[in-house]
Amino acid sequence: MVKRGLGPRLSRTQAIFIATRLLLLAAACLAAQSAFAAEARIVGRFVWQPDDPEIGGVSGLEVEADGVGFLALIDRGRILEGRFLREGGQITGLGLSAKAGPLGPDGAALEEEDDDSEGLALDGSGGFYVSFEGPARVWHYGGLSATPT
Repeated sequence: MVKRGLGPRLSRTQAIFIATRLLLLAAACLAAQSAFAAEARIVGRFVWQPDDPEIGGVSGLEVEADGVGFLALIDRGRILEGRFLREGGQITGLGLSAKAGPLGPDGAALEEEDDDSEGLALDGSGGFYVSFEGPARVWHYGGLSATPT
């Protein structure tokens, strides 16, 4: 049998413990989703077609509490900061204020094989987390130009 780098094997007790926690987390997410679903409603539609060839698919989007400011994560690890432009409550455009490429812990730009970003989450204090595929990891950035931990 070939071991494929899955790390140390879990005991049956550990596996049951982890599976139980994952089920509880899934149940909590479903409960939260139904609680928030009653508040969500579509108020309009806006299709963004950027002119910048570096801006491809959006992997993550975090909107500030005011509903105007946002941070977006592009597939190749680029982070965009901007504001939704609105008229009468409808989004009519986007104003980008900053764009940053992904940096590694050494402060250098990430190589193409390492910049496959997939998820974005704000930390509540001006920083954010980015999850990556291949190699899988989650890094914390203190700001747009910060090196991650």
